[in-house]
Amino acid sequence: MRYIIFCDDSFFYHVLKSHREVGSAWRFVVQEPELAGWLEKRKVPVLRGSFSTGSVYRQTKIGPEDRVIVALSKVKLFAPILRLLSKEGIRPSLLLTRNNDAIDLGYPELKAVSCAELLSSPVLWELRAISLREKTREIHRLLEKAERVLILIQDDPDPDAIASALALRTLLGRNKLTAPIASFGVVDRPENMAMLKHLEIDVERIDARGLSQYDRICFVDTQPNRFPVKFPRIDVVIDHHPEEKGYQATYREIRSNQGATSTVMTEYLRADDVKISHRLATALLYGIGTDTAFLERGTHPGDVEAFSFLYPLANHGLIRRIERPEFPPEEAGFVQKAIRRWRIEHRLLVSHLGQIPRQDIVPRLADFFTQVEGIDWSVLSGIVGGNLIISARNLGNSGNAGSLLKEVFGPLGRAGGHRFMAKAVMPLKRFKEVFGRADERFVRDLLFERLLDYIEREAIAV
Repeated sequence: MRYIIFCDDSFFYHVLKSHREVGSAWRFVVQEPELAGWLEKRKVPVLRGSFSTGSVYRQTKIGPEDRVIVALSKVKLFAPILRLLSKEGIRPSLLLTRNNDAIDLGYPELKAVSCAELLSSPVLWELRAISLREKTREIHRLLEKAERVLILIQDDPDPDAIASALALRTLLGRNKLTAPIASFGVVDRPENMAMLKHLEIDVERIDARGLSQYDRICFVDTQPNRFPVKFPRIDVVIDHHPEEKGYQATYREIRSNQGATSTVMTEYLRADDVKISHRLATALLYGIGTDTAFLERGTHPGDVEAFSFLYPLANHGLIRRIERPEFPPEEAGFVQKAIRRWRIEHRLLVSHLGQIPRQDIVPRLADFFTQVEGIDWSVLSGIVGGNLIISARNLGNSGNAGSLLKEVFGPLGRAGGHRFMAKAVMPLKRFKEVFGRADERFVRDLLFERLLDYIEREAIAV
């Protein structure tokens, strides 16, 4: 990919040269000999020709992957350049000008940035927004004619999934009737229930038969292979978990290097100049916060930028209320049980709770026990509705919680996650078939030995 820059002023060279994304593969198109010579002295690729004739536009040989920036001090040059570019079938990605007045050239789909904006906002964001806008346009084209769009999130939806789904619906300009947020499971973790309540978000429960009611199906913060369901269609997949193979999607955006899908959706909304309400900003900020421990783990620079952008827009009072839901009395009993049954050796803490009423108890206690002094891993398990649920938290500098659970327990059910946090779910019946028994001490010790073996092998490999 190249950046083709139609330019009439060296000012724009100084603005753009510090941005490696552009400077690594740019070509300036200019018409003044003096400017061409000035750029050539700085070893910048230059094509010189008149902006008023079509030949210079053809000589640039602009391909579909190239990005075109029109950067002009003379506002009067915009109209003829845009007209000739259009004649050649070329769409500019960004308009830059030194003029402090807003530019209105009759092209509302083009992003124009004035000198005042250049000096007050990061140009790097505007350059990234070029490709982001192309992605949002593709999503709009794919979904705009659909009467009903399903936004599907995981079985046990977390704040990142809920916020990202709400953001996608906002991006599409739809409501809960034409684009409901749905899950095959239920929201039962107290913080997540509080989030739905305080932010007035509805998550419907759906089954496989209900999928046929929708013209398009979107997967947010999850991927189709994580469901034991055959989907009639897979239109959009937006996720930050490791990429799964074995499915085809019309549009797919997988950013496994980022801490939250809410970061991706925040960038989409910003690139499309969508107004982000206090309610949506609160949801997205909380979504990024919960998946990155409020920027303390698994954080990408994009997460920090999105978090910083959302922070002044969010309702922090609501976030505090969401973070501190009512503490069910029976949960205190499970804390005691986990302490009595835990096994701590080699900086690894493992405890098995046995039968429990809700699966959210397992990750809550896995989080809670990360505070125990001297451990790198907190791994909790419990049995809910015939399934063995395992949650792992990694505080160390090595190892990957998602890879660990996937290797050790993936063959028995569903397992995966990130370096710092992961989850596995498997039928207890299957566990007994493979290991012969499932009494509480046996389960704990088996988990401990399997996990310790994996961790030690990883340490040797490093």
